Amino acid sequence: MITVVFTNSTLPGGTHSVNYTVHLTDTSLTILAASVAAKINNDATLTAAFIKATAAGAVVSTTAPAQIGNVTVSGSSNGTETATNIVKNTLTIGGVPTTGDRINVTVMNASLSGGQNSLQYTVAPGDTTPTILASSITTAINADTTLSAANISATSNAAVVSITAPSATGALTVLSSTNGVNIETVGGTITAGDTVSITVQDAGFGKKTETYPVVSGNTTTSIATGLASAINGDSTLSTPASPPPQAVQPSQSLLPRSIRPSTRNR
Repeated sequence: MITVVFTNSTLPGGTHSVNYTVHLTDTSLTILAASVAAKINNDATLTAAFIKATAAGAVVSTTAPAQIGNVTVSGSSNGTETATNIVKNTLTIGGVPTTGDRINVTVMNASLSGGQNSLQYTVAPGDTTPTILASSITTAINADTTLSAANISATSNAAVVSITAPSATGALTVLSSTNGVNIETVGGTITAGDTVSITVQDAGFGKKTETYPVVSGNTTTSIATGLASAINGDSTLSTPASPPPQAVQPSQSLLPRSIRPSTRNR
């Protein structure tokens, strides 16, 4: 019998176990993994918490909505089968790949020196789709000797890069950014007196926030233009060590970097 235990504050009592008895038809680890995943997905308690599982080869991956917080999964077996726990995080590649853009990936884990390791991948001419680019980033992660020494590895499926590590190493956090062009769209109800802010984050200078005070007569276009002017007029943003971040203009749809817009009242 294989037992999978889920721990999360939204579950009754904080934990929930799923037991699966190996059948005669489970003749390979791949078939067994699919059976365990199906058992998890048929569990009413986990379904109510939107916790689900998928199987790929001999690996069962479980996912849960971010809003319910961290979900810890542990496995055990009372037979010859083994259940090795891993922690997992994913990156989703979107937009249109642009040759020369640099994608930065930072993996944070207690087993790494200083608690983290960063690598950079430069988009190549052959990275013509998000799927191809995801595969290229996966190769770069797996070629990193520091991550390999910590048994941290990556796989890709379509435009999603999955990064995994042994559960014994603790929590795995993955951060990413792109030194390229980003699109942010200004929308919503325009209210004079509000302040629209956009924050640019880059390894070269950290974070920098630009703001635009909304005045009577503004449109979404004039607000976007005002924010673009503020970004282009900031010397910190226009002269970083890496290629300069570019102001958001209409109809751009390229690789995302870490730019987070927000709106607040005065």
